[in-house]
Amino acid sequence: RIVLAFSPPGVVTFDPTGKWAAAYDQDQQQMQLYNLPSLTPTLLPATMMPIGSPVWARRSARFAIPVSDSVDPSRIKIALIEPPAGISMSQSLNLPTDKTKLVQVQWSAGENYLTYRALPGTALSAALPLNLVNTRSQTLSQFREQDVQLRVVDWSSDDVYALVSEAS
Repeated sequence: RIVLAFSPPGVVTFDPTGKWAAAYDQDQQQMQLYNLPSLTPTLLPATMMPIGSPVWARRSARFAIPVSDSVDPSRIKIALIEPPAGISMSQSLNLPTDKTKLVQVQWSAGENYLTYRALPGTALSAALPLNLVNTRSQTLSQFREQDVQLRVVDWSSDDVYALVSEAS
């Protein structure tokens, strides 16, 4: 049994393969990846400013995380990371960081899709779309209903169906 202590304290998550740990410090908006069991740190690009915790895929050692856009720090992107070096970045989500309360990211059961939606902050009243990214082709689809927030609740094991709920 190995006990890991991280400083400063924050959110620490492990990938499903047991090869990686991610430590996210919300106050500092910093994240560090560690290779296990050696605890060798893997540096992420300095231009990546995480604005949320990493969300690991269900079976593989890759994760998605909302980050500030390095060109326009007031905008949000989704980074797809496959440690140690595989990093791809979505286009700008056109979400303002100062008006977005939270970006919720979820992998599909088969890891073929990634959904994300933003919860608007107090300065943004419009309902924001549910976004679906095909992780193979990197294509984006948006689902929007007037005055409704959509969220994916669960996926079928073959990624053919997604169960979606709505809240006005």
